[in-house]
Amino acid sequence: MNMSPTNLNISNYLSTPLSMSGVASGINWQSLISEEMSAAEKPLNSLQSQLAQITNEQTMLETQFKPMVENFRESLLTLELPSTFLGTTASLSSTTNLSAVTTADAITGSYQIKVDNLATFTTLNPTGTVGGSVSPSATLSTLNIRTPITGGYFTVNGVQIQINPSTESLNNVISSINTSNAGVTASYSASTDTLVLTGNSNALINIGSPGDTSNFLSATYLTGAPETLNSNNDTIVSSQTHLGAVSTSFSLSSLGINSGNIIINGTSISVDSNETLGTFISNINSSNANVTAWYDPSADKVYLKSNIGGPVSMTAVEANTSSPTNVLSVFGWSGATQTAGQNAQVEVSQNGGTTWTTYTSPTNRVKNAINGAILNLYSQTSTPVTMTVSQDTQTAVNAVQNFVNSFNNIVNWINTQYNQQPQSSTTSGSSTTSGSSTQGALYQNQMLQNVLSTMKSTVYQMVSGISSYNSFPSVGITTGATSGWYQTMIGTLSFNSAQLTQALQTNPQQVYEMFANNPTGLNGTPSIGTGIVENLDKTLYQYTQFNGIIDQYASNQGYLGSQMINLNSQIYQMAQTLKQQQLLYISQYTAMEEAIGGLSGQSSMISSAFSSTSSSI
Repeated sequence: MNMSPTNLNISNYLSTPLSMSGVASGINWQSLISEEMSAAEKPLNSLQSQLAQITNEQTMLETQFKPMVENFRESLLTLELPSTFLGTTASLSSTTNLSAVTTADAITGSYQIKVDNLATFTTLNPTGTVGGSVSPSATLSTLNIRTPITGGYFTVNGVQIQINPSTESLNNVISSINTSNAGVTASYSASTDTLVLTGNSNALINIGSPGDTSNFLSATYLTGAPETLNSNNDTIVSSQTHLGAVSTSFSLSSLGINSGNIIINGTSISVDSNETLGTFISNINSSNANVTAWYDPSADKVYLKSNIGGPVSMTAVEANTSSPTNVLSVFGWSGATQTAGQNAQVEVSQNGGTTWTTYTSPTNRVKNAINGAILNLYSQTSTPVTMTVSQDTQTAVNAVQNFVNSFNNIVNWINTQYNQQPQSSTTSGSSTTSGSSTQGALYQNQMLQNVLSTMKSTVYQMVSGISSYNSFPSVGITTGATSGWYQTMIGTLSFNSAQLTQALQTNPQQVYEMFANNPTGLNGTPSIGTGIVENLDKTLYQYTQFNGIIDQYASNQGYLGSQMINLNSQIYQMAQTLKQQQLLYISQYTAMEEAIGGLSGQSSMISSAFSSTSSSI
């Protein structure tokens, strides 16, 4: 049975229509029955009002109060971390060459730092290009090149050269250039796989025109190529990339690569001849080989770089030499040389530069030079950089201020709800509690009072085993006489950040233990009592945990839930009783009406008889 206050109106149960007009008696029986039922419904209305109040109380406790306490508990975590109170901070005289991050283990003081060199990574240098040299005698349309050549014309020194890729070869185009009046001599360099234009009589070479209809100049990498002088002081323009260069959209099969596997640094990498060069490179980079591969379009080479800094070596071999993929030969990795990386190197002085100690690291993130500090290197230094390590008090100040704000917010909310009386409405001269509003749902609520008392008593405690900073007032968190009588009454806190800062500068360990010591914890101090925040956290957990104090009282399976079930049952039974009572009234008044109607009929008959007798006399 699940009946909410909104659907437990008496009209839902007393649904029998009242249509007694009182024809015989002249009495409005419907009005009389309604008045009698209205009086009989008052106990039911009272039960419905109680159910509405309990429902509102449950809603406020389960959907507002409990989540609020849970969120407050979560905010306490920051105050339970050693890094909040024992941390350090580093400042640098220059952040151009390096940055630094320090922990609680860092020793305060001044350090001089020199960055001698950054870490570099071993690189494999391919012996050749991915694409092969073109055949100058092959038809242009059949060349396996990065950009297919289109038909039309291109311009050299103002002269238009017409080409047809379907019928002409590179040699044909070279001949067309040389027999034109462009004033240049074109040639193909087999050693570099490039097209070379040489200016006749040391003339300048103007390449291309906005009106060109063929992409020949860009497809052969002459567009934008610089003019240089050869040994004869002739002006020349050469292809910036070799003509057979490919692109990452080429399939591996078009490059002569077969399906199979290669092994890089002991990691097997699958090769699918149907995938593109770009996809294969991505697969290498996402593997566990600890390398980065990339394609250089200008050089038409695939390079390989170790992800581990320092002088490490890389290995790349075919998984099956009897059925190779040809990746190593196509990429020029077979027999390729490796440029070894070097470790990063820094020098550190703790005595103003009198003596220096050298440290190395395989990465530019140096962790072994200064205890409790990580140096991130960006570039070599020309002069030493001064790093000053000091205690970080601001993190603790911010955390405590946030705690005080959160504490006061929940205390104020509790006080408001605890003292807010229910909204009342006046009906027929009597004051009744409205069930449609949650205002006052937690008025004088014992659960709120218990939580507030717990919070207040916990923050007032002193931590045993600590001599100086053993309470909140000792670090600037106060209530009572210092903060004012009103704060003492409602339980809010005040915070003096300067006092906390001084305490942290004097004895940060004691401050941390006062807040967060857990005598039985891994890093706790057994001889010192439980920290205030640690104790508050554990105590509030008893309220917010699943089936904790709040759930045992407010959940559907708790005290309020059982009360609601009981009230629902009473309401249902009472409504059924009222329905039977209403039907009884209707039956009784119907019988009375019928009796009166019968008497009225007899009276009419007697009157009629007397009238007939008188007439006959």
